[in-house]
Amino acid sequence: MVAKDYDYVYESHLFKVCPDEKYINSSTLTVFLNSIYGRMEIDKLSMQGNQANFSLAKFKELRIPKFSKIFQNSLDRVVYKSFSNKEISSEKLLLVDNFLLDSLGLTEFAPSPKSVNIKSFKDSFASTGRLDAEHYQPKYEALYQALAKTNKIFKLGDRLSFNQRGSQPDYAEEGLPVVNSKHVQRGQVNMSDTRFASLPDKTNAVVIQQGDVLMNGTGVGTIGRAAPYLYSEKALPDNHVTVLRTDAMSPICLALYLNSIAGQYQVDQHFKGSSGQIELYPADIANFWCTEIDKATQQKIDKLAQQSFTLKAQSERLLEAAKRAVEIAIEQDEAAGMAYLVRETDVVIEESSS
Repeated sequence: MVAKDYDYVYESHLFKVCPDEKYINSSTLTVFLNSIYGRMEIDKLSMQGNQANFSLAKFKELRIPKFSKIFQNSLDRVVYKSFSNKEISSEKLLLVDNFLLDSLGLTEFAPSPKSVNIKSFKDSFASTGRLDAEHYQPKYEALYQALAKTNKIFKLGDRLSFNQRGSQPDYAEEGLPVVNSKHVQRGQVNMSDTRFASLPDKTNAVVIQQGDVLMNGTGVGTIGRAAPYLYSEKALPDNHVTVLRTDAMSPICLALYLNSIAGQYQVDQHFKGSSGQIELYPADIANFWCTEIDKATQQKIDKLAQQSFTLKAQSERLLEAAKRAVEIAIEQDEAAGMAYLVRETDVVIEESSS
């Protein structure tokens, strides 16, 4: 037995395991379970069907490799550093969010919860083309008033040099990476598992460039997520991703603004559709109100955000290195796994501590 305690937490689909430290520590067990060989063990013991199920009883049947304490302690050090970097990254991003809200004058923003508003035909459908009551909720007008009170504001569409959605990609074995709504996270573009597509054979094909801002245009829970594209390699957006390009604001600042309460309120106000089939089109994004942010503030926001992104990337690299080290130790021996761990993590740890 490698565990001295098992417990269900909240529901039957989630259980807690406290490993016996005489055999294996928590970090090593976690890394192994996420490795290729850990996943193979879990898949083998899972009950397959419409929805795979891995029970606590089956967990007890898992075969766990026996690693030396020296190797486990090394893994523990790397995993601890990874989580430490991730925590500091989150703290810096929170500082950025608070600093942005303060610069927008929205730190104390608390709109009325009322959902009823009275509008004339001239002030509603005649000017917006919208008949849905949700579009005219008082909180949206309160947001506009709060932004206009302490800032110079402008329609985003007036400052965009590019504002287009992608198209359905023609996937291929090689070509440009395709960015879809899954890759556009809140604040960052994750390119770890992209597929490729050939460049569309047309002159007006939408191609993502470094410095663009990408915004999800569909789906409950994903609609309105924005992220700066900071990679040097060009990419293609699929038909759910809108590409925004402007000199009015740095890409990091614009993405953070769109992800803030100021941007997300306007996402809720402008999207169309219902029952999960909701859409936010480029023409809707063009109607967003934005504020002038001075260069010094933008530079401070960019610097803090970049530090957060770097720490998060280092955290992910450390965990990947730990996972691969476990796989090498299983495939070859601990000495090879340890050599890989030292080679791949010392540089990262040194960088993250500087």
